[in-house]
Amino acid sequence: MIIGDLSDASDLDDLRRRGVTHILNLRWTELHCWEGFNYLKCPVFDEYDCLRADSIVSAIRFVDLAQRDGGKILVYCREGIDRAPFVAALYLHYFQDMSLEEAYKHVKSMRPQSTPHPEWFTSKLQDEIWKEIWRERS
Repeated sequence: MIIGDLSDASDLDDLRRRGVTHILNLRWTELHCWEGFNYLKCPVFDEYDCLRADSIVSAIRFVDLAQRDGGKILVYCREGIDRAPFVAALYLHYFQDMSLEEAYKHVKSMRPQSTPHPEWFTSKLQDEIWKEIWRERS
């Protein structure tokens, strides 16, 4: 998994060089849908009040799909500082059985400039995400 920003998603040669097979766009605007990649646009707002559990679950499920397919995924937002690291940490938490703290530390080691909003990790949002995951499994 690569956590990146707009410039990472814009560089087709670099995506190919790094072996990226899947691209998860967390922005509201479209950038590129390069041919030869599995692509999902799953907009996530920067504001806590606008975060939707169903969108976040769709995003982390796509990361899981890429990993299970043996692919390499670029998870990106505009700056690669909050939304992309947040989704990456949630994937590690919910699908790789890491604690939120371990997942955050791992993401921070992958992308040191990561600073997801602390309130995004609140129990209320996590409860909503868990419910959405279990609802989909039923």
